[in-house]
Amino acid sequence: LGADRTMATTFFRPSMTAGVWIDGEVGEGVFYRGLIGNGFNTFSLRAGELDSNLAYSGMLWWEPLGSFGVGFSDLEFHETPVVRVGNAMTYTHNDRGSSGDPGPEQTVIRLSDGTRLVEPGAIAPGVTVNEFDIALYAVHGGVKYRGICISAEYFLRWLTALRGTGPLPIDSLFDHGYFVQGGFFVVPQRLELFSTGSYVTGDYGAGSQIGGGANWYLKGRRGSRFTLDVGYLDRSPAQQDRTGYVAGASGT
Repeated sequence: LGADRTMATTFFRPSMTAGVWIDGEVGEGVFYRGLIGNGFNTFSLRAGELDSNLAYSGMLWWEPLGSFGVGFSDLEFHETPVVRVGNAMTYTHNDRGSSGDPGPEQTVIRLSDGTRLVEPGAIAPGVTVNEFDIALYAVHGGVKYRGICISAEYFLRWLTALRGTGPLPIDSLFDHGYFVQGGFFVVPQRLELFSTGSYVTGDYGAGSQIGGGANWYLKGRRGSRFTLDVGYLDRSPAQQDRTGYVAGASGT
């Protein structure tokens, strides 16, 4: 709903990759999408930096009361409630590089305190993780009605088959978290107020986010809007330059 993704979404989500996908409708109001891609996150990588492991992702969702529409906001101003519930799973294996160092695809994965998983000493002193499997499962839901919207998503992430340049005290990690957000139009299809919150926790700590703001849709269209978005972070585990999250940061 705001200018940026939530902290939890930024922490857990796969990023962009090249691949092939299929989507469609398996029954009335039941939709699917499947993807086989180059990796969990290959957006900024050159061909020589990719490993040979593919990423597999699938999503299934249900819209039992009619079309949910695009996005979270009820810009369409549904006269009757619409609902969407769904789930998704993504999996890939990450190999070490040819030199034994972590591969470039591994650098976006962080522990729940914001430390990169492949940073030397992240799991054990003097040891660098350079091989692991990652599985991400997410459950989401949303409701829209007469300019009001409520949505949420819960993330569960497993890092398994951890290997490194030396002995590790553990061979798996589990993190989980969520976001919740809601909004309503004080001027139908033009001015929307919203609030949001997200949380991430795991073996290495936890972080949270609260915030809110307003959206002004210039001509009642999603493609053109002004957004005011203010938030407070407490020990962010997420980092992404283009959305302003810094690992370990707290503040407004």
